[in-house]
Amino acid sequence: MAVLLVGCVSLPSETSAPISVHPHATGEHDLLLRMSVGGGLPWPAKTVDDPPDFSLFGNGLAIHTVSARSADGTTHTELHAAQLDESQVDALLVDALGSGGLAQAQATYRDVEVYDAVTTRFEIHAGGTDKTVSVYALGLQDILAPSRVERAAFGTLAHRLGDFSADVAAGKAADLGTYRPAAYRVTLKVPYSTPGSVLPWPWLDLDLADFAVDGNGNLIGVLSADEGEAMLALGVTHDLVVRGPNGTPYLIGIEALLPDQLS
Repeated sequence: MAVLLVGCVSLPSETSAPISVHPHATGEHDLLLRMSVGGGLPWPAKTVDDPPDFSLFGNGLAIHTVSARSADGTTHTELHAAQLDESQVDALLVDALGSGGLAQAQATYRDVEVYDAVTTRFEIHAGGTDKTVSVYALGLQDILAPSRVERAAFGTLAHRLGDFSADVAAGKAADLGTYRPAAYRVTLKVPYSTPGSVLPWPWLDLDLADFAVDGNGNLIGVLSADEGEAMLALGVTHDLVVRGPNGTPYLIGIEALLPDQLS
């Protein structure tokens, strides 16, 4: 069990030394802790990329996902924000490093024989620890894995961060309501197949020259909040194809940019 003593945690090991989380970065763009889940067999032409399940920044802002039900009965993911004070930030980091297992974690855990499962990724920058920990198939056959002890710790941390609304309800953070990203990243790709329908170019003030070419030959651009939300309002969940100003059809992918991703 983690014990908080003046910003330190004693890890559950006889050879562990206390880990201090002071000082850690305190800027609004400084990422302290993140959890995301990805991989498996995602839809190849999905319009909206899934955001990280949880992100904590140096100013105490936490951005987390919440499942919400639409008017038509379908569920969707919303981004919500919460504010942690200094002691709450430290307590969460202490738990992540200590009982959550991140301080002593390896970079990768793939010791579960499951095909096409998702990977849970933790990223932490606190207490002198700067690392990313990738856990394949977390929660699936963990009891049989050589890393079952570590996986149990990761699983508990993943459950907490994935349902951070419970922390908010328990008074461990102040609810700030839904979170509005300041910008979105849009990717324009060649469609995987002949598109069934092609929408007009949606941006009056943007041309292809406003997009940069990435290493895969795709076009990448950053949109304002209003421009990104206009795309989301189309309600197209996959295979969203628009016709570029040059007449070429482009498959659109869009993702919200969080504070650490803003230049």
